[in-house]
Order: sequence, then C-alpha cells, then structure tokens
Amino acid sequence: MRFAHISDCHIGSWNNHPELEKMPNNAFTKAVDICISENVDFVLIAGDLFNTSLPPIDALSNTTTDLKKLKDAGIPVYVIAGSHDFSPSGKTMLSVLENAGLIKNIATEIEGETTIKYIEEDNAIIAGISGKKGSLEHEDYKKIIVPEDILNSNKFKIFMFHSAIEEFKPPHLEGMHAVPLSNLPKGFDYYASGHVHAVYNKYEDGLGWIVFPGCLFPCNFTELEKNCCGGFYIVDIVDGEVNLEFVELKECDTTLIEINANGKSSKEVEEEILQTLEKNKLENKIVLLKVEGTLENGTPSDIDFKKISDVCKDALTIKKNFSQLKTKEFQEIEKSFVNMEDLEINIIKEHIDQSNLYNQEKDMLLVLDLMKTLETEKMEGENNDQFLDRIVSNAEKILNIEK
Repeated sequence: MRFAHISDCHIGSWNNHPELEKMPNNAFTKAVDICISENVDFVLIAGDLFNTSLPPIDALSNTTTDLKKLKDAGIPVYVIAGSHDFSPSGKTMLSVLENAGLIKNIATEIEGETTIKYIEEDNAIIAGISGKKGSLEHEDYKKIIVPEDILNSNKFKIFMFHSAIEEFKPPHLEGMHAVPLSNLPKGFDYYASGHVHAVYNKYEDGLGWIVFPGCLFPCNFTELEKNCCGGFYIVDIVDGEVNLEFVELKECDTTLIEINANGKSSKEVEEEILQTLEKNKLENKIVLLKVEGTLENGTPSDIDFKKISDVCKDALTIKKNFSQLKTKEFQEIEKSFVNMEDLEINIIKEHIDQSNLYNQEKDMLLVLDLMKTLETEKMEGENNDQFLDRIVSNAEKILNIEK
C-alpha cells in the first residue's frame, strides 16, 4: 500500500501579493502530479487545504481542477478541516468539494464522548477529527472513543488530526498551544497531522508513527527565511513496515539580506542595503530584507524603499522585515510576547456568556469565523458594492441565514 500525506497547503494565502499568490496553487498542482505519477492508492490532506473557509474563486478553481485529476486517476482524497478552513456552521468549500465527489471529509464531529467514525480502504482504516480556530479542538481528544472494530482490525490504521504535539514542538513554536502525546487515541499505526509548519516524524512506542509533513509552500516572511521549500510525504507500507519518503517542492529561490543597524544612521543603513543587494544575483528570486538593531539617528521611514526596490527590479519580489529596527530617540518598550490569536480567544471568552445561539464553544467559533470574514480585503477589479455584497454573503453563510 502506498499513500500521500499532505497538509497545510494554505491555498489562497499570499492573495494580497500578486507575485506570490499563485505559489501555493502551483505547489499543490506539483504534489497532485507526483501523486499520480507515483501511483499512490489514496491521498490524505490533514487540514488547511485552503487558507480560509471561503477561499478566492481563482484559488478554488485551480484546486478543483487538480482534485479532478486525482479523481480521474482513481485516487481518492481524504481530508479534515484545519484551523484555517474549519467553520462551525459547516459552510466551507470543503463541503462543496465533497458534494461534487472530489474529496471525502472523514472528520468525526465530537460532541461529548463520541465513538469515532471511520472509512475503509482495501488495506487501511482511516479516521480523524478536525482542527479548530484557537486550538479549541484540544478538549475533543479526551472525548474520543475508539470502537472495537478499529482495535480488532488487521488493516493499517490511520488517525488524521490538525494540532501540535506538546512533546514535539519546534523551539521557534514554543508558545503554540499543543496536545499532550498521551491525549492521542490509542490503537492506530500512523498519526497523520498538520498545523505545525515544520517537517517531523517519529515512531512512538505504544502509539505508532507521528508524522508532520509541514506546509506545501511557506506562508510568511519567517517561513521563507527558514526554508523556501515545502513538501509532503509518500508513505509505503511493505509487510507492515512504514517507509517514509519526503518529497521536496521548490517553487523559487530566496536571497536573505540581513543588516545590523546598531550605531548607524538611516542613510548609512540604506547605503549598506543597496551595496549588499548589488553584490547578489537577484534575478527571479524572492529577496528577504531583514534589518535589526537601533539607529543612531534617523528613523526607519527615512530609508528609501523605492530606491531599494529599483535595485531589485529583476527579482521576483522583495519582502522586508523591519519589525526589530528601533530608533535611539524612541526605543521600543520591552514586553512579553503576545499571541494575537490567544488574545482574541481570551477577549471572546470574557464576553461569550452574552451570546446564547448554541453553546459557548460553538458561539466562540462563530465569532472567530465572522472576524476572519471581516478581515477580507477587496479583490482586484472588485468595486465597493461588489466587495460589500461578498462580505455580507459570506457572513450569512457562516450564520446559516437563508435569504
């Protein structure tokens, strides 16, 4: 048996960056073509196929074409929602794709103690639960009942989920909410996860293989800085043995320019940036400009970014990170790290008892979904009325309002 394990495609991300917006789609197309050429028996997508529950039309159209190729090749696709494409109302593009026969959402909805559902392939049993915004799925793991049919089966057993594991978090994600390893349901051979944008696999005694394939294409500056590549796993099961092959997907090259501003003026920093750029071959590359330190005089806004962009005219794009650039006259007050998602969750928790639509957890998820919808930006060629209609329409879908 051979299958592909993909996660965190985030199709529709970078939608405000024209030079990068096609990259997640291109990576997914490559992954699909490799799955077909490698003749896998099925594909697992462990959450965040899309970057939002209601992705842009172009992104959806391209994804549908790719999923149709898998269907035509006779390769079923099993998915769960992730923290980005989950919606408590169920109004997501995943349900549209499932109704079209292109995917099968295998996630069991957990309400109280719940016997988990599963599907059967010729040689495999597949079950799973969805990820949720704000890591609200973490309590669900304690409520899962694994049926005897799964425990007694001789088939290869797969559990799909979309959460970080406390014991396996990478150092740079130390503050991320995570599930203790002990909370994973027992009785499975392969735990197919997503959510953590880092590649990781380990065989864990008493459980099985814990596998994170990372994202298909980096989703932000930091991820591009760490590794410009994404990828996925092709998993071969031979005589009960698990063989993992990581398939790297490279869409482009990056050049990282790091500048230390300590003791320099803004103009000196600008000149150093320009000189460094001129020494590098930038054609068709993503240029990552990272400037840190405390300026002796001047401000970050004094740095002529247009002049810098002109030097990078042959680059694919230039992305800057000046978040750690300070001025001597007004140094940033040191403060503890605040995760915005955690802050949003805490504020909603303080006031959610004023709502009585469903229950507190579902109402919280609805609020988070609406907040995500209201963050949507106007698309190219869309006028104000069309933009407003789209926002209202998406909000009505989330609230399950019929016109």
